[in-house]
Amino acid sequence: MSLTQDILRLYTNGLSRADIARQLGCSPANVSITIKRNGVWDHTVRGLPVEQQEWLLARAKKMRIHPSDMAARLLSEIIDMYKSGDV
Repeated sequence: MSLTQDILRLYTNGLSRADIARQLGCSPANVSITIKRNGVWDHTVRGLPVEQQEWLLARAKKMRIHPSDMAARLLSEIIDMYKSGDV
């Protein structure tokens, strides 16, 4: 497995960037750059309460999809509702 794949796997499993860097013997900056370059969701949405973020993560896990896909699906449904005038 490549270093990039290891970083993304560990990050997706919930390890911090510092822990990943220590475990893989690379710099935290390298971990951050790799995560950003590969478009991995950092599990935060500005202004979204922690309780709702936790719900989003739990729901995505239950559905066996990536949290960013779950967020995109929900956002897409809301946008469609607004466009159709249902809201």
